[in-house]
Amino acid sequence: MESREKKVLLGLFCFAFIVRLLFFFAFLADNPCKLTFDSGHYHNLALSLIDGQGLSNADGSPQFYRLPGYPIFLALCYGLFGVNPDVALFIQMLLASLIPVLIFMLTRLIFPRTFWCAALASVLASLHLGLVLFSGLVMTETLFELFFLFFVYVTTKKIYEPQLPDKYFLYAGLSLGAAGIIRPVGQYLIPLALAVVFLFYDRPMREVLKAKAWLGAGALAMVGPWLLRNFLLTGYLFFSTLPGPHFFNHGAIPLTMRNNNMSYTQAKTYMQDQFNKLESVAQELRQRRLSEIERSNLQQKLAIEAMRQNYWTSIVYFVMNMFKTSSSLYSSELLFIDSGGSLPEYDVGRGLQAMIGRYLYPTVSNKAIVWAIYYELLFWTIIFFGMLGFFIVSFWTRYYWYIYALFWPYVLLFIVLSIVCGYARLRLPIEPFLIMLSSEFWISFVCGKKGMN
Repeated sequence: MESREKKVLLGLFCFAFIVRLLFFFAFLADNPCKLTFDSGHYHNLALSLIDGQGLSNADGSPQFYRLPGYPIFLALCYGLFGVNPDVALFIQMLLASLIPVLIFMLTRLIFPRTFWCAALASVLASLHLGLVLFSGLVMTETLFELFFLFFVYVTTKKIYEPQLPDKYFLYAGLSLGAAGIIRPVGQYLIPLALAVVFLFYDRPMREVLKAKAWLGAGALAMVGPWLLRNFLLTGYLFFSTLPGPHFFNHGAIPLTMRNNNMSYTQAKTYMQDQFNKLESVAQELRQRRLSEIERSNLQQKLAIEAMRQNYWTSIVYFVMNMFKTSSSLYSSELLFIDSGGSLPEYDVGRGLQAMIGRYLYPTVSNKAIVWAIYYELLFWTIIFFGMLGFFIVSFWTRYYWYIYALFWPYVLLFIVLSIVCGYARLRLPIEPFLIMLSSEFWISFVCGKKGMN
């Protein structure tokens, strides 16, 4: 790496950190939801770890709902600097400032002809509201993004430069595994990564299999102890019990509401009664109470049945959620915080006008949030038209299709995983890809430089 680029990377890191710090004090320092909901779960698990109780619930029973990666990070921060979430967030913002650096390096790798493309992509990442916002929240997004992006960079570098040592795939696997114990997408992400390596690592089959072995070994080294712990405690091999409640609350209940013309409250009561009946039957058969993972599996079963009740309704609901994930604003998190943790009513009749009006004419205590919303709308417009331009130009640029094929499996994975829950933060891991491709188009458009053929 040239001396100039090292200075640029240092400058990017400092710039990104300053932006995150200023945003934190402007919007998040007095966050009333700092340790509620998901954040409260992670905080309590970190306290359990530093108290020597392991990953346990309040009653001392083993905890299976949350993955261990983020609580371990918080516990390390608390153990070193005392139980102070703000200090942990300061460290998290430092780590988050590495994300634009990684985006610069990855962009430089896939679009090597244009230095300014990498520079623009990293500056946009430094100013990206979602990446900035979640760096200041007690949430898993930043840590997951860092490990996932490092995995993508190392894997892509080895694919582009196959003469590099095979241990690069081991490093990539370790990073992928770390991401897999931070968010419960590891069970899908790991096999997908192995498939991508198989398809794009253009080497003899023996070397491809060796690469997959290195990658798989690294990932298994990280997720293996957690999977073994869960198996020894329950007899089941699983990442977490979150999928059951997730698909039950966000899939089974809303679909039942739509299929049977019920209110959300009625559908929730109905589905809970159905679950209670199935649980009672299962407990009679086993002559014992169901374990947490067995309850989770039962909830997933009910969710699948609700999805099968009316395929057309389910498809519409899935597409709607994927669209919401793809187009929603990260500013909604600021509205949520400003309201003290109040969510909009879950009403099937809630129209598009009401959804848009929530952002264009928000009722907020912190008036700066309005400007943050308008800023994000402008930013999103730039990225959207950059992506659209990249797509159009790709018809005459064969290399662009290679980039699509290399990164789009990950993009599709995170969008498809949001079929029952359309939140902007679910697409955050793929934002770097959108930023890079958009930056390539804008630099080519402004400077008149063509992409690689």
